[in-house]
Amino acid sequence: MEAVVARQSPDAAGRIAEIVSEAPIRDRDVLAAWSTYYVAKLHESGRNWPLVDSLLAQLVGMPGHASDTSLQLLARTIAIRQAGRLGHLAHADSIAAAWRPRARESGDLRLTVELLRSLGEAHSAAADPAGALEYFRSAWVEAGKLDDAYLEGRCRLGMAHAQIDLGNNDEAAESCLAAKEKLMEAGDPYGVVSAQKLLGYCYWDVLGPRKVLDQWLPAIQLADSLGIFRESVIVRLNMAKFNVTLDSAGSVEAGVPYAERYDAAHRYIDQADSIAAAHGEPELTAYVVQTRSKILNRQGLFDASTQALMGALSKFRAAGNQYFEVSTMIDIASNEISMRRWHHAEHWLRLALAMAEQSNYNTLRMLALNRLAHTSVKLGRYAEALAYKERWYSLKDSLEGLQVTDRIAQTELRHAFRNQQVVDSLAHVQTLTRERSTAMASVYRLRRRSLVLAAGGLFLALGGSLVFVLDRKRRRERYAKQAAELEAKALRAQMDPHFIGNTLHTANTYLLSNDPKSASELLSLFSKWMRTTLVSSHRDDVSLREDIEAMRTYLTLEQVRTKHKFTFHIEMPDDEELLHVRIPPMLVQPFLENAIRHGVGPLSGRGHITLHIGAVNDQLSIVVEDNGVGRRAVLHRSGGDPEGKLSLGTAITRQRLRLLAKATGRPADARVTDLAQGTRVEIVVPLA
Repeated sequence: MEAVVARQSPDAAGRIAEIVSEAPIRDRDVLAAWSTYYVAKLHESGRNWPLVDSLLAQLVGMPGHASDTSLQLLARTIAIRQAGRLGHLAHADSIAAAWRPRARESGDLRLTVELLRSLGEAHSAAADPAGALEYFRSAWVEAGKLDDAYLEGRCRLGMAHAQIDLGNNDEAAESCLAAKEKLMEAGDPYGVVSAQKLLGYCYWDVLGPRKVLDQWLPAIQLADSLGIFRESVIVRLNMAKFNVTLDSAGSVEAGVPYAERYDAAHRYIDQADSIAAAHGEPELTAYVVQTRSKILNRQGLFDASTQALMGALSKFRAAGNQYFEVSTMIDIASNEISMRRWHHAEHWLRLALAMAEQSNYNTLRMLALNRLAHTSVKLGRYAEALAYKERWYSLKDSLEGLQVTDRIAQTELRHAFRNQQVVDSLAHVQTLTRERSTAMASVYRLRRRSLVLAAGGLFLALGGSLVFVLDRKRRRERYAKQAAELEAKALRAQMDPHFIGNTLHTANTYLLSNDPKSASELLSLFSKWMRTTLVSSHRDDVSLREDIEAMRTYLTLEQVRTKHKFTFHIEMPDDEELLHVRIPPMLVQPFLENAIRHGVGPLSGRGHITLHIGAVNDQLSIVVEDNGVGRRAVLHRSGGDPEGKLSLGTAITRQRLRLLAKATGRPADARVTDLAQGTRVEIVVPLA
């Protein structure tokens, strides 16, 4: 039965029933109970939660269940995972705490491992990656005592999921590699597919396109050959998103022409859509539609994106799946916002909010309220915007209050749980005490903030700004390590040894040709650029004014060094206050370098570069535009960039922008457009 469920074949439930019918009569009660457990597990993997609950309730009353401790414990592991998916972690922890002594008394260490694994999955599903990592690691330690490659591999796979959610991709990659090795040793191809899927995700933006494809392409082939349709769909959608994020050199490495990257992405989405439709899974269908919509949106094809969402909306309505219906309506509204069709956006958001409130979809309610507040501002209805914001804050506080209370209960249960482990120590107890103190402090902070919010709309708005700043600070701290690594890489990319060498060589040429004035001018600019670059590398952010001056220095230096091969113009923002905005340093220089080196550099005559800075829809927009030969000519001439520099600086900058987007929860991106003559790059970062 375990093997039948693992394969997830369409006739799995029928095959399990056959096994029971073919068994001797004396074994039928026990086998019938086990078959109910495995059918519940089968539907759990298919995300059919109501049926799983029904089967578990049915299982409790079966004679075979009462006589088999192992079955009782394994049935509880499903209940623990179910509680986690519903966000009821205190209930999941209490089930585990009640049944762990039974697992220990059974003498079967595998049952303890399964109990810990289910706790890890519950915490992962409920967005508690730190707790999930703790339980998966404990399960892995116990599995090591059994010398069971399958269990060890599965535990490491769970650890990798949690580490990815925590933003620790290096650690996650290590866990994935260890899991893959163990699962191959255990002969578990299904686990190997999952490990390769995660490993490709960990390598994204780190080791280059080829390394990612070396994991994902075999994963797709293996998943297709084994009929693992869920993983097959997800990896294909990952491939689609991966293709559209590649720059020109990355596309060459991936074997997809840069101009065809969107077509390649849509081919993967079409394949995923066919597989999801064949299995009739609304969750997978929603994931497919969301991916297609985001890529069409990225292409600027907002109407096509909306059309795809409308098709999905009709399917969800026909299937009676209200959650995905509401989610899709919010996505449609987001497209309308992108097109600045505020009345249309408002219409869809009000429909979505009404359904979300009726069904208590709290996350979707918060999304709808937040976007309605934004839409109302754009329509000039400031009182309505404030009312929506007040409802958003009220709902947020209510949910946070429940979460904090739940965390306190989790802390107490985890304390009791850990006390039963051999590895318990004074350090654990001290950690738990700190956790409980932090949780209680959160309650008091929440109460104080609620009182402030109740004082009035003005205080509410100010409080909202404070909450936003604090949330952004916490996200920045979470990604601090990654940011530091990227800053170091960015500095190395900026301090290009070829550029430094060429500059000094040019200065030497001026001196040898008795032109000390030009040499002095060049060295003075070079010194200023070096000082600015080194100072910026030690700062988290700089003012926009400082960054513009750094860009002006760089352009002037390159202009002098290349003997005025190009002219440039910087269009300053009209809003003086915008110049005081803080942004990450050295974001634009790699694109300026590409414009000079690969754009106007190959021109027979003199080129021109324009740098435009302004604000668009609450975002800072920095546009670098040149009238050079364009990217197609660069690729035709060199097959990409043979020195790798074309992709290095821009790739690092894209990573920094993605990290900024994660840290702030708002869009940050670099969009490249091919012009009739030349190239246009728009860098968009959120305004603080």
